[in-house]
Amino acid sequence: MTDLAATGGRAAPVPRGWVAGLVLVSIGVWSGFFGPIQVLLAQQAEEIAPADKESVLALVTGAGAAVSLVLNPLWGAFSDRTTLRAGRRLPWVVGGLVTGVLALLLLAAARSVVPMVLAWCLVQASLNAMLAAITAAVPDRVPEGERGTVGGWVAIAQTLGVIAGSGLAAATGSIAAGYAAVALLLLVLSLPYCLNPQDTAIASAPPFRLGAFVRSFWVSPTAHPDFAWAWATRFLVNLGNAVLLLYLLYYLTDEVGLGDDRAEDTVFGLTLVYGVCTVATAVAAGAWSDRAGRRQPFVVGSGLVMAVALVLLAAWPTLPVAWVGAVVLGIGFGAYTAVDFALITQVLPSADDRAKDLGVINIANALPRCSPRPSPRWCSAPSTSATRRSTSAARPSRCSAPSWSAGSARCADHAPHRRFGMLGEVSAEVWYVSYGSNMCRARLAAYLLGGRPAGARREYAGARNPSMPEDDVSVDLPGRLYFAGESPTWGGGVAFYDHDEPGPTAARAYRITAEQFADVAAQEMHRLPEPDDPIEKVVVEGLVAGRHEAGPGHYETLVEVGRRDGLPMLTFTAPHGHDAVEHTRPQPAYLAMLAQGLRESRGWDDDRIASYLEARTVAAEPARR
Repeated sequence: MTDLAATGGRAAPVPRGWVAGLVLVSIGVWSGFFGPIQVLLAQQAEEIAPADKESVLALVTGAGAAVSLVLNPLWGAFSDRTTLRAGRRLPWVVGGLVTGVLALLLLAAARSVVPMVLAWCLVQASLNAMLAAITAAVPDRVPEGERGTVGGWVAIAQTLGVIAGSGLAAATGSIAAGYAAVALLLLVLSLPYCLNPQDTAIASAPPFRLGAFVRSFWVSPTAHPDFAWAWATRFLVNLGNAVLLLYLLYYLTDEVGLGDDRAEDTVFGLTLVYGVCTVATAVAAGAWSDRAGRRQPFVVGSGLVMAVALVLLAAWPTLPVAWVGAVVLGIGFGAYTAVDFALITQVLPSADDRAKDLGVINIANALPRCSPRPSPRWCSAPSTSATRRSTSAARPSRCSAPSWSAGSARCADHAPHRRFGMLGEVSAEVWYVSYGSNMCRARLAAYLLGGRPAGARREYAGARNPSMPEDDVSVDLPGRLYFAGESPTWGGGVAFYDHDEPGPTAARAYRITAEQFADVAAQEMHRLPEPDDPIEKVVVEGLVAGRHEAGPGHYETLVEVGRRDGLPMLTFTAPHGHDAVEHTRPQPAYLAMLAQGLRESRGWDDDRIASYLEARTVAAEPARR
């Protein structure tokens, strides 16, 4: 086959079948990148380390981006030197495909941070081998006068890959199934290109000299200023795009205030709108630039449009603005991607090193994702007002929750977390997690301020420190809520929590002192708060193996359900599981307190509240022996 370098770009029009195969393999590669990045890695990080999910996600994606930064130009340089009869590019596409599918399946099996990092780095290494090869195939095969149009189709492929990857991740229902679906999609969509690569073979490569090989990765900005400007432009555009795509799920939950399920659905919806707008502008802008014969004005204009979208999202974090931002960003990115790709292929320093030089350009794609470790408080700042409702979720899971078998080791740092003021130590702080009536602030106030809640038969003494919590957040616990026993305060069954059964359970976490937690627990145990309560000492020193039995009573078992902002998240429940006792139906006054708590903390309507409580309120059933 004839390389375009030998014809000055005056080759016959590129075959449409080959372009179709290129588009399909590109969709597969980008779905392999962004299905994990947009949904699966975030979910996996939250499952492995719910209290530090943002930092784990940044570590994993940053390590993967570092691998991409190094290996994309390296694979490209090796591709330029490949002398196999199959061609320069095809062997790297096939090798990356096989390794990438296996790496995605390994990532699905990761259950801790280190295997997750290693598997994602292998995914990045594999997919970057494919990306380097198929990217270089465009200047190999496509005349300059068609590169804007083909660049538009490549841009569409990238967008469709993002949509397909995130859509599969959201639709499959589990992390493992999501990775498997992405791997299958990558395999199926890559086959047409692999069967019809129309690759360029070279008879020989120049002698390999390590020093010259390493130096070749530096492209002098003074010798090639157009290449340098193209690199800088791509870096800035991808920096803005990566920040939005990488943290979109957390942006919706922690800034916009959506619940987990709605946020995951909205991620797909926003991505779809963004993708439609990208597709609508990519080919049109690329073809327009082909006819105009100029690329730079299109690049500048599209960059300004994207900047407007990012300003909107940063200044007004609301759901309507998020939809507007997705439209504006899609329009700008579609036009930019098509025209920029065509522009870059025209400013490459050497026709013999296309894949390597395009790999250097692709560093501008990877570098923005090498982000520093973010602060969890910055990523999901909780409310600082006693009346403000925060819906950011801290969803503890079995992967990071303590194991409560005898003699099990601690799963997290249980060192005391204390607050200091001008006069020295004030008190240890914890998150008290309520899944029952204390989700209602007025009900909790009876434990802290004293008094009798509406509908209750009991007067409460109140805590030694009668101050209400400043911070509270809604959280989803992985275990099961059930009702049992006979409450002397309310009559009927009361809420208990079984951490070892499937959930989720809606809950509300209050940031209070260890002393206040001990006083609330004491009153739940029908005791009066008193100085030097042993529960306070247990809380400050940390629950060994995440569990502490203060007695045999209903609420005398303390459980650590996760960590947030470095503080333990604690609740109390019965020592038995849900299947060890008869379930009893709660009284309306008690259910009204739970309903009010769900309304305050989550903003649920009456129908959703009724559905949630009814699903967990069953007629009395015999205990299984």
